[in-house]
Amino acid sequence: MAFSEHLPVLGAKLKKKWTAQDPDAGELCLVHSAQMYPCVDLAFDGVRYWIGYDEHTKRVTYIYTDDEKFRTNAGLKVGDVIPVASKTLTVVPSVAVYAATTGDGWRPEVGHGLPGKVKLTDGTELDPMNKDDAKKSGMSKILAFSKGKY
Repeated sequence: MAFSEHLPVLGAKLKKKWTAQDPDAGELCLVHSAQMYPCVDLAFDGVRYWIGYDEHTKRVTYIYTDDEKFRTNAGLKVGDVIPVASKTLTVVPSVAVYAATTGDGWRPEVGHGLPGKVKLTDGTELDPMNKDDAKKSGMSKILAFSKGKY
């Protein structure tokens, strides 16, 4: 469902119209290794997002996008290449590997949950969970962005 309004902020009350006609109502977003929220697939200002919310309070708890039209305040987008270092990556087992959070609170996803490795642009992989890769760094492509109450 598409809306010509701005993306809600974390903690905002979920509007009934956002879930009223959503054919994907009842979907769950995996936001952490042991945390799932009900979520809806919506577009705001032409950008597609998954919006997770607390089913009791109906407040927004999670926002995810892999839409190439999305931009952070600094202009980062899906597909951009950024520097990554093992010591600055956050691994959420079975969920994703994240680079450092941006100034506006978005977490760039640079690796998927399993096997928890980051593919570097030189063709090698960085495994932040491997002690041998502890000092390894390189350049990696942004796969998606998320922010939330983790």
